[in-house]
Amino acid sequence: MQVSCTGGRFLFSRSSGGGHALVIAEPIAVPLGSVEDVALANAQLVDPNAKIVFRDQRKVNGVVLRFLKIEADVDAVPMVYGGYFYGGEQGTVQVVTYAEKTRFPEAEKDFMDFLNGFTVSK
Repeated sequence: MQVSCTGGRFLFSRSSGGGHALVIAEPIAVPLGSVEDVALANAQLVDPNAKIVFRDQRKVNGVVLRFLKIEADVDAVPMVYGGYFYGGEQGTVQVVTYAEKTRFPEAEKDFMDFLNGFTVSK
């Protein structure tokens, strides 16, 4: 992955193309139960018809978080977003991978490897 940083957001590009990851960390403490609502609301800013197609609560490297898969159309292009969403005393972290819907399956293993490196430092 290649990385760039702008305004506290880190954007990663898959080296072989066909996908990206975005990491957003904010000091605002959003309860874990509310992160799904925030993630969907953000997706619906781009596509009012965006929807969560899969959700799961997971424990990754000792941290309880939500995994969401969201489908949305961006400029008439079907996209899939898959990400980990964490909310706790330390703040809120969104680690979101995304690709065109037709290319998401080929990138999904790389995306999950990237997501599973998630940790929270205290």
